[in-house]
Amino acid sequence: MDIISELIPIVAIISVFGSGIAFIFIISYYVYRSKKSKYDLMAKAVEAGVSLPPDFFKSETKTENSLKRAVILIMLGISLFIAIYFGTDESRIAYFSFIPFLVGIGYLIIYFSEKNNIKEQKPEDNEQK
Repeated sequence: MDIISELIPIVAIISVFGSGIAFIFIISYYVYRSKKSKYDLMAKAVEAGVSLPPDFFKSETKTENSLKRAVILIMLGISLFIAIYFGTDESRIAYFSFIPFLVGIGYLIIYFSEKNNIKEQKPEDNEQK
């Protein structure tokens, strides 16, 4: 029983850090695979002589990216707060979940400010043409 009681903290530490590393690896792998499939499709289209639509090369705009980050971080903050506050005896720790929540609110503010800037710039572009 002494060996098991000594291994519990080691396994806990390895599982916490290992899950974080595994999470980063999995996301990186799927981003890599998505980009690779897009480039493979471009290469096949060039070989076949087919032209791709212009929006195929268009990537996600900053505005859309800010909105996605905002929603994810706000939901993460809320879910962490609920899980920690109601799931543990140490409810004071739950208030740390407001950090991702408030960062998400910041991204939401960035989203709306960029969206307004884009709307203000579009009429100017049309007037110049």
